[in-house]
Amino acid sequence: MSKAVYMGAAWGAPVPIEVILWDLAEHTKWTLEYIDSLPLERLHEWLSIQDGRARAMDRPRKRK
Repeated sequence: MSKAVYMGAAWGAPVPIEVILWDLAEHTKWTLEYIDSLPLERLHEWLSIQDGRARAMDRPRKRK
């Protein structure tokens, strides 16, 4: 799993679902049991929001 996590961080490759669950737990301070009870759609929403925020932060802003 270590190699898959590295490839995801370094090269943008897909990461194992465990990485996403542990990141969500760390970010929200929720238990893994609670996160496991969430519908998959909610996890997808959270990932989409995080992806959008990351892309917005990486994008150079135009000055007026």
